[in-house]
Amino acid sequence: MGCSGSRENFVPEMQRLCYDMSPLTDAKLPIIWLIGAPGTGRDTQAAILEDFYSFDVLKISSLLKQHATNETDRGRVIKENFMKKNKLIPDTIVIDIIKEEILSRTAWANGFVLNGFPRNANQADMFVKEACDVDVILYLTCKVPTMVSRSLFKSDSNRLVDVKVEIALYNKHLAQGIKKYSAKIEKFDTTKDSPDIIFPKIQSAIDVRVFPDGNKKDNTNVHNIIDEN
Repeated sequence: MGCSGSRENFVPEMQRLCYDMSPLTDAKLPIIWLIGAPGTGRDTQAAILEDFYSFDVLKISSLLKQHATNETDRGRVIKENFMKKNKLIPDTIVIDIIKEEILSRTAWANGFVLNGFPRNANQADMFVKEACDVDVILYLTCKVPTMVSRSLFKSDSNRLVDVKVEIALYNKHLAQGIKKYSAKIEKFDTTKDSPDIIFPKIQSAIDVRVFPDGNKKDNTNVHNIIDEN
C-alpha cells in the first residue's frame, strides 16, 4: 500500500515509501474529512470536534509547514512550492505525510479529523486507496462575500483580488475532489449561523454516521472553545 501516484504528482528525485496501514484499519477508528474554503470556519469547528470527541485533528496546512522546515528532499520540495504563487504541493507528498502522522498516533487515538483535506479528487482517491475509507465528510459552505470578509479580517490584509481568486480556485478543486463521495457528505452553511448553532448539527451528523449505536459524549466544553476562537 501507498507506493503509487499519478504522473502529475510524481516526484522523480524522491522514492515513496510503503506504509503498513493495517494498524489503522484494525483499530477501526473514525475518519472524518473537514472541508471548506477559507472563511467558512473550519478551524473553529475543528477545535470543537477535538475537544468534544477527543479526536486527533490534523490540520494539513500546518503539517506541510512543519515539514517545510526540514532539511530533507521532501522538506525542500514543500518549501519550494510554498514560495510559488499557487503553493500546490505534490499530492504524493501530502498523502504520505498524512499516513505517517496517522500511524504515529493510531495506538492511542479515538479518531481523526483531517482539517482541510482533500483539496482535489486525486488526493481523495489516493487516501481511500492507500490508507482507508472516510466515514463522513463535513462540508462547510458560505456565501463568497462573507468568506472574503472573514479571510481579510483574519489575515489583516487588503489583497481583495488575491483572496477572491484563492477562494474561487479552492471551491473549484474542492467540488471536483468530493464529487465521487457525495454519499458521505454532510453540508453546513455557515454564512449566518454562529459556531455554537452549527456544531450541534455537525454533532448530529457524526453521531448518526459514526456512532449509530447512540454512544454520545456529553457536550461540556463547546462554548469555551467557541469563546476562545
